[in-house]
Amino acid sequence: MIKFLRRIKKNAKKKYSKIKMIGGENIIVEIDESKFGKRKYNRIHRVEGQWVLGLIERTSKRKQFLYELKRETQKD
Repeated sequence: MIKFLRRIKKNAKKKYSKIKMIGGENIIVEIDESKFGKRKYNRIHRVEGQWVLGLIERTSKRKQFLYELKRETQKD
């Protein structure tokens, strides 16, 4: 898990270096990953789709950040 998060941080830093910082001292940041896709014919099998990593602050401003995970960082 740590390697995965380091890879995400490295890729996000390159791609989104102009975005302001999310979180900070005494600010909680929620992190979640989701897969967006469609199940064919309501059958139970692997769903084709896109993995997305989301971060959101637990403050009144609710800053948020979404990061599309590339193929090499995806897990099924």
